[in-house]
Amino acid sequence: MSLWPKGIGSKLYVLVVINALAMGTIIVLTIGSFDKLEGLAVQVSSVHMRQLIDNATIGRELTAALSEIDLATQKCRDKTVFSAARAHISNSLDTLVRKTHDQELVESMRVLMRETEYLFDACGDVGDILTAIEETDRHLLNEFEKLENLTGQALIDQTMVGKPVDYLNQIIALVSGYRETVLQIGKQIAMKSGDSQSANTTQAAVIAAIDDLALRIQGFTPASPEMAHIGEHSSELIRAYREQVIRLNAKMRDYSATVVHNHDARETLLMRMQRLDISIVSHTETLNNQIRRAMSNTQHAVIAFAVIIALLSIVYALHVVRRNIRVPLERVLDQIAAVNPGKQIPVSECSGRDEWQTIQSALSKMKAELVESTYMLQKVIDTVPIRVFWKDRNLNYLGCNPAFARDAGKQASSELIGCDDFALGWAAQADLYRADDRRVMDSGQPHLDYEEPQTTPDNRTIWLRTSKVPLRNAAGDVFGILGVYDDITQRKAVEAELEQAASVFQHANEGIIITDPKGSVLDVNAAFTRITGYHREEMLGQNPRILKSGWHDPVFYAGMWQTLQAQGGWTGEIWNRRKNGDVYAEMLTISAVCDPEGRVQRYVALFSDISAQKAHQRQLEHIAYHDPLTCLPNRVLLTDRLHQALAQVQRRGTWLAVVYLDLDGFKSINDCHGHDVGDRLLMKLADRMKHVLREGDTLARLGGDEFVAVLVDLPGVDASLPWLDRLLQAAAEPVHDDAGLLQVSASLGISFYPQAEPIDADQLLRQADQAMYQAKLAGKNRYHLFDAAHDRDLRGRHESLERLREALVNGEFVLHYQPKVNMRRGSVIGVEALIRWQHPEQGLLLPDAFLPILENHTLMIALGDWVIETALAQTTAWRMAGVMLPVSVNVVAIQLDQADFIDKLRAALARYPIVQPGNLELEVLETSALHDITRISHILRAGQALGIRFSLDDFGTGYSSLTYLKRLPVEILKIDQSFVRNMLDDPDDLVILNGVISLARSFQRQVIAEGVETIAHGELLLQLGCELGQGYAIARPMPAAKIPEWMAQWQPYSSWVANY
Repeated sequence: MSLWPKGIGSKLYVLVVINALAMGTIIVLTIGSFDKLEGLAVQVSSVHMRQLIDNATIGRELTAALSEIDLATQKCRDKTVFSAARAHISNSLDTLVRKTHDQELVESMRVLMRETEYLFDACGDVGDILTAIEETDRHLLNEFEKLENLTGQALIDQTMVGKPVDYLNQIIALVSGYRETVLQIGKQIAMKSGDSQSANTTQAAVIAAIDDLALRIQGFTPASPEMAHIGEHSSELIRAYREQVIRLNAKMRDYSATVVHNHDARETLLMRMQRLDISIVSHTETLNNQIRRAMSNTQHAVIAFAVIIALLSIVYALHVVRRNIRVPLERVLDQIAAVNPGKQIPVSECSGRDEWQTIQSALSKMKAELVESTYMLQKVIDTVPIRVFWKDRNLNYLGCNPAFARDAGKQASSELIGCDDFALGWAAQADLYRADDRRVMDSGQPHLDYEEPQTTPDNRTIWLRTSKVPLRNAAGDVFGILGVYDDITQRKAVEAELEQAASVFQHANEGIIITDPKGSVLDVNAAFTRITGYHREEMLGQNPRILKSGWHDPVFYAGMWQTLQAQGGWTGEIWNRRKNGDVYAEMLTISAVCDPEGRVQRYVALFSDISAQKAHQRQLEHIAYHDPLTCLPNRVLLTDRLHQALAQVQRRGTWLAVVYLDLDGFKSINDCHGHDVGDRLLMKLADRMKHVLREGDTLARLGGDEFVAVLVDLPGVDASLPWLDRLLQAAAEPVHDDAGLLQVSASLGISFYPQAEPIDADQLLRQADQAMYQAKLAGKNRYHLFDAAHDRDLRGRHESLERLREALVNGEFVLHYQPKVNMRRGSVIGVEALIRWQHPEQGLLLPDAFLPILENHTLMIALGDWVIETALAQTTAWRMAGVMLPVSVNVVAIQLDQADFIDKLRAALARYPIVQPGNLELEVLETSALHDITRISHILRAGQALGIRFSLDDFGTGYSSLTYLKRLPVEILKIDQSFVRNMLDDPDDLVILNGVISLARSFQRQVIAEGVETIAHGELLLQLGCELGQGYAIARPMPAAKIPEWMAQWQPYSSWVANY
């Protein structure tokens, strides 16, 4: 058979081949052009673009390296950071050299690397000298601080005894000048080190300042040998200082030169990279021009060739149509006319459209006749009640009746035509069906009345009775197969149910016994024999009562039969006896089987042996209530026994002790020898301690190395002490183990019942636990009895704290304000905000009634925030009403210790913008300020930056020191009222008060005296030089609403303003 078609097909093949050759030629031309373009594009992208990308990458990394060089030179004083940065920069430049292929660029990079190393060497030398200068600077300032402290102490001593202190004040002023000079020199050196260009201009000024400081120190006349020694040491440090500055000048000149050389190397390198980028761009533009010319040539060639091929194809197609379509069509029309002799169609009159319509008309008539005969045949098949189908030789369906189509999951028979079994609902069994079909067609023999399963489209399995016969044509050849089948699923289900019932009866794990209505055994299964030991032959005709164990009374069986007769069934647990005499537990279900009229025909009993479950249940109960390691009671059982013990001692009027025991040193043994050794030690100690106690007592393990003992029926508290000693001895006695001699001790905490207040079991355990920790804190290997009174105190404080928290939430706190005045001038200078508690039941409470409870508690922070917020709000209200009064608020140490103290102040001031700087003053207790003076100083300065004023409250009650007073940035000192109240009667208080006022005047601090309760107090304070006062002689604390009225009415005492 020839593969090349004949007739019109061959002509069309020729046309296709011509077009294919033309397209191939066009593709070859295009591919050739694209190859050339690809080469040029690759050259642009892979060579020149790569060079541009590499240069850009190198430029970016070089820029980063240059930035790191500049940053590193700024950190030359930090050796660790500078060394790491220097190594990193060296590695980065070395990596850039290895990645660069242009030799001139590589050479420029090497010059930059060399100049950078020179720059780092010079920078490191400058950093070393600056570090040495800072060290000398620090030593000088320390010497000056020592001199200040000595002078300040002498000033206090001479002030207290009334000696003149002018010379000491001059020394303090001199030392302050020394310190200021050193700070100025340090500032000039820092400016000089930051700007290498100003080195020469700064040198002369710095040297001159150092020489001047040296002359001033040499002219210093010390007041004591210690001061003389400090002066000599300071002179030596100044001389070293001068030498270091001269060395710094020299190194700075070297450093300036290396900076210039380094910048020159950078400029050379950057210019070389710029020239390299320009060269690459020029080459890239040349290649782009070549690509554009090649694209234009390729486009013109393809268009010309395509036009030629299109013209040739049109000419050839017209020739094929005339010769190979028109003539054969005329012959077909002749043949159709011959089939219908009554309708001759003249060929010469047929147009192209009429010729095709004639062919279509003839074919339609033949189709109608075929449809009619097919319809008659299909009608017969559709009326057959069984399923019918037929297939062709390839096992594709030719047809079927509707019943078969429904089984296949189709709506109509036509949907199966052309399908095979793989496309139908039984695809999983298709191979089996097709193999059977082939055997029938290959053998030519029918396969009749056999049963087979089938899976339906909805995944059900049905059973079929099938017959298949081969289909033959007129020549006797097999061209297909005809099959019929019927659904026998219901019959098979009935048969399966019967077989299953028999199998279940014989193979069930539960015992089954069937009796007649009178109780005679009709049948038993194999499980019955396995459980009871009685064989089927022994039981037939017997009554099930032969299984009775004798453990149930007649009432139990009467109730069982009553339920069975009333409800038709009974289920429950029962104890029966096996044939060998063993008693066992079983779960029994008895059901009555009745006929349609309700008469009992059979009794069926189903039972299972639950002896193992019963044993397992007992084991689970033991596990639930006992520690698995020591077999002692666990927390659950301990709680139950403790409740029982509490009830017992209440009935008997005795005492009970709860002993909380924790082993000392057990963790180290566990860590050293492992958990296995630790577990063995716990088991031995548990057994030993258990035998120490009485039979009625309880020892439980809570977990880990913690135990609890409950001692019951004690005549009193002292009666428990011997048992506590025995427990300590039992725990401390060494234990012999394979790992060696093991020894621990125990800490015991004991609580007792009854107590003065009602208490439950959980509270007793918590009390014993707390007492155990007290025993550990006291040194371990001992016992501690719980102190109920101390616990009540703690609970009382906790309740008080909670009540104070509620008071803050409920708005029960208020502020009263006590005026502060200038007694000599008679003017009001401000008010102090003082907190009060408006208690709903107890009335207005002073701070002494509740602030001690809040000491060192976090609630004090919230209360302090509230005080500041309320004071600011009141200040705003006064200012809006025309009352300009600064307000002072007390702050305590716990507030100052908060990291966000300043942030909260800033936020509070922002909420009240009308409050001007200086309107808010914070009073800091002297004792709060001295616990960390450096940190407190930073906080005060930060607050002053916000416009807040600070005063030192209760001054004189702490360790007042000139150094502290000098370093604390406070504007006002508030003298504690205890000195002011007693100064009229106590000469010592008067001397202290005079010294404090003189000290404040020396340091240019304002002083305000608290506790001005009489006119005499004010007069004496004015004589001592203290003009500011606060106290009952001026005004008592009052609500905010009364302040304006008081200000309008208040007049100072005439004796206070007489000398103004």
